[in-house]
Amino acid sequence: MPGFPLVGLRSKTSLEEWEKALEDKDLAALFDHKSTPTTDMFVFAQSLIRKAKARVKAHLSTLKEYDLSEMDETAVTVLAGVKKDGRDVTIVFRPAYDGTVIIYYQSERDVLDYEDHELWVDTGTDVRRITFGHILKKTDIRRFPI
Repeated sequence: MPGFPLVGLRSKTSLEEWEKALEDKDLAALFDHKSTPTTDMFVFAQSLIRKAKARVKAHLSTLKEYDLSEMDETAVTVLAGVKKDGRDVTIVFRPAYDGTVIIYYQSERDVLDYEDHELWVDTGTDVRRITFGHILKKTDIRRFPI
């Protein structure tokens, strides 16, 4: 392809992977989610969020580096006023009972855009913090716009 150097593509496998990736014109569609807008689905989703919130809060309260004494629930899935090792962090929590995380609310996106935030998920079997590195590895993202 003119103007698109093949620097670093040393093996046939890498070239094949590159060509295959080019076939997918809309990579963002792989990570898209369409909601089912019914009252029952809304009520069900809210019950999952309530469960995740309770489990994340309970888990954080067992960790000595977290202080929840000034915590404030500023949005459906956002906990502000949390201290971690004495500094303020804002927690976004999500249910992940099917092994995936859906960032649904604008408030989540806004919080995750700030430096002092953490993303926590409840999988039903454990509660854990999700790092940016974890997201990159699981989604195989190697490049993104700034």
